[in-house]
Amino acid sequence: MGLSLTDSEAEIRDAGISGNRQGIVAAGSSLYVAGGTFSRNDLDALKITGSRVKIAGGNITVNGAGLAILSSQGSVSGAKISGNSGYGILLSDSRVKVYGNEITGNRGAGMKVEDGKGVAWGNSIFANGEYDFVNDGIDEFWAAGNWWGATDPSDVGKRIYDRQTDNGRGRVFFTPNLAGNPLALL
Repeated sequence: MGLSLTDSEAEIRDAGISGNRQGIVAAGSSLYVAGGTFSRNDLDALKITGSRVKIAGGNITVNGAGLAILSSQGSVSGAKISGNSGYGILLSDSRVKVYGNEITGNRGAGMKVEDGKGVAWGNSIFANGEYDFVNDGIDEFWAAGNWWGATDPSDVGKRIYDRQTDNGRGRVFFTPNLAGNPLALL
């Protein structure tokens, strides 16, 4: 394991964490991660449980999975989350704002949620495995105002796994979707 935090407060800037079983594991902590590179970690690049978290920027690429945020609150912004074997981001029982990220090329879902407590906007979420977004819960999830790699809502809807695909899942509200990649000019 790269770094394990329990009942801690930590600020991590521009770190390079790679080649571990898990990159960072935080439980019951307050964690601020600014920039940095998380790659080639066998399981999760970052696994956050029961914590306050702010992730601002950085590259989370080519890991077993990107971010797993469980029973936590905070935000994820400005990160490049791509090329992970599993999902890019998993939210479960977490009030997390996900905005301004590039979530592409993950072999699993780009983003996966288990309830409707979080929100996602202003992201580029496209070209992920079978689906760009998966709602694994029964709650509705708000993901309007993202770029999905297409402008036609029916094309976007085919890349989202929700009530339209499985009647036992909650809906993902993805419209209005952005007409272009908000991160293309950065």
